[in-house]
Amino acid sequence: MSGELTVEMTNVGLAYRLARSRPATMKEFAIRSLRRQVHYERLWALKDVSLSVQRGELLGVIGPTGQARAQC
Repeated sequence: MSGELTVEMTNVGLAYRLARSRPATMKEFAIRSLRRQVHYERLWALKDVSLSVQRGELLGVIGPTGQARAQC
């Protein structure tokens, strides 16, 4: 059936947690994490996005480097 609504999203977002200061090694990062000494900032990739996808349509999210992040 063409035109059938398959996916509908309203006011959704995608955020990443990024460590503010990056330890030199994974061991140091693990130790700081266990001691709760890692501070994060939030990076919004998508914020307050609303969309609908009909049956047969494709949706792709392209990152700043041109890489596809998600498809449905």
